[in-house]
Amino acid sequence: MDAASREALVRRSIEAWNANDFEQLGAIVGPQALASVRWVMRGEASGAPMDVRTWMVYWFMDDRISRIECFLDESAARAALEEVG
Repeated sequence: MDAASREALVRRSIEAWNANDFEQLGAIVGPQALASVRWVMRGEASGAPMDVRTWMVYWFMDDRISRIECFLDESAARAALEEVG
């Protein structure tokens, strides 16, 4: 699968989670990709606002996403990407 196809898969998976803000993929390395995502949410009962930045490492196999790992720390996400890559 080429890089453009992997990027499209990642974008569709993030859109399925209703991310309000999606930053461009940080890196595509072999069978992995790194994306930074910002979710802006509001508590259903409390109305409390929440703004979360997360970094997601994606693994691909046979033209599908085979694994997603989320990190609150960018350096930890990059380290996970480098460990496998």
